[in-house]
Amino acid sequence: MTVTKKPTKKSPQDTTFTFKLSLKKEQIKDEYQKYLKKMRSEIQTKGFRKGHSPVDVIEQNISLPEVLSEIASHLISHLYTDKVKDLKLQPIIQPKIKILNPPLELNKDWQVEVIGCEKPVITLNPNYQKEIKKLNSKKTDKDNNNKHLDQIITTLLKNIQVTLPQILIETDVSAHFNSLFDQLEKNKTTFEEYLKSKKQTQQEYQQSIEDQITKEWSLNLAIDQIAADEKIIVTPDQVSAVSQNNPQFKQNLNLIYFLILQQKVIKFLQDL
Repeated sequence: MTVTKKPTKKSPQDTTFTFKLSLKKEQIKDEYQKYLKKMRSEIQTKGFRKGHSPVDVIEQNISLPEVLSEIASHLISHLYTDKVKDLKLQPIIQPKIKILNPPLELNKDWQVEVIGCEKPVITLNPNYQKEIKKLNSKKTDKDNNNKHLDQIITTLLKNIQVTLPQILIETDVSAHFNSLFDQLEKNKTTFEEYLKSKKQTQQEYQQSIEDQITKEWSLNLAIDQIAADEKIIVTPDQVSAVSQNNPQFKQNLNLIYFLILQQKVIKFLQDL
């Protein structure tokens, strides 16, 4: 592997990183031979016993583009993991991989660009607590609790500075649409029908999703920062208790942890 470019960031606040890898054709051919050897032991072709098919016969029974794509995925995954450790990066999403010199072929090096991001850095306005205290002081017993909470969140969001990497937004938007299309297919509903029910154009709908994701990331980062600043913690016993009472969450302890942390931070803000 050859790194041809060190990680770069667009600005001190942008946690996007980019680097390039060069996969040598000798390594690619070696992986290709390993694949053929594996396939030879697993498949049986006409006229030959399992494990005894000639290599050229095996090659006639595989799709080279699909095999090369699989090899690329395997090699890049390992090289990416090693490089992230070497550069002491802490990615929070799966990277975006781009082959710079397509198509994938056996007899050439592959140039690959990797784009990812680390956790965004957030800055809280030191006066945010004063503003929320003032908001809390005006609350009366007659006020709607949900409405008051929305006001706290709105106030908090106005008092943070954060640059969310574009790749982070794009990744979450893509995940949203994949989930939406799966659900629409199950319900035998077209995307056009869904947009009509929402009274939005595709562009308007996508913008609303981007805005929603931006708000959610900003709020979650603010919650993490407040918890760190105020030494608000979640204990293993608290996570275990919620997990036992909610078996459907047992496979996602990180989600339980964050939900508890979120509740604690919100209570902290409400009690200011």
